[in-house]
Amino acid sequence: MKLGTGYLFHEAIVLGRRYTADEAFEHGIIQRTCPAEDLMSTAFEIVRSVTPKGGFNKTHLSNMKKDIYGKGPDFASSKV
Repeated sequence: MKLGTGYLFHEAIVLGRRYTADEAFEHGIIQRTCPAEDLMSTAFEIVRSVTPKGGFNKTHLSNMKKDIYGKGPDFASSKV
């Protein structure tokens, strides 16, 4: 389920609907919850688990951003 389309997007963006953690989990907007005091360590754990050892390929990162945000600047050709 993608938040960028459908009723979830409409409720969140157009109507300003806010979701509790339980609702967001139930609708598939988030994959898990954690206590507030564990937020940063959990976030870093998730990032480490999905980040390739050499970092992200700029072309792949650009494609992911385009999938999320739509057509935009070509991040792969920009210097970092």
